[in-house]
Amino acid sequence: MTATASWTAVRRAIFLDMIGHGTNVAAATRSAGMSRQSAYALRDRDPAFAAEWDGLLEEREHQLLASHVARCARRDAYLQRIAAPTPAPAPGAAPPTPTTPMTRWQPATSLTPATPGAARGAWLA
Repeated sequence: MTATASWTAVRRAIFLDMIGHGTNVAAATRSAGMSRQSAYALRDRDPAFAAEWDGLLEEREHQLLASHVARCARRDAYLQRIAAPTPAPAPGAAPPTPTTPMTRWQPATSLTPATPGAARGAWLA
């Protein structure tokens, strides 16, 4: 049986479907039950198969590029949002109140210990 006869319409469809979804040639040929070398040989001798293969690769490249551009646009919008200066309050306006309560450590109001001997480490006794 020749290599041309082994590349049935179903095997071509499986291979091209896998290529269209971004699978590499080795995995796509395994899925179709063929070898990588036979796929390239078929591509060399069948211009229609080669054109479809190239078209799928080009379409996939456009999809990836569009996805990358959209991801970059989202990142740029985020960076602009966080880098935007906070507007100054109007003269005489009350300062803005935080939306979340502050949980900051507050220093003691007195520098003297609450109990005699605490300054000397009496808690260790």
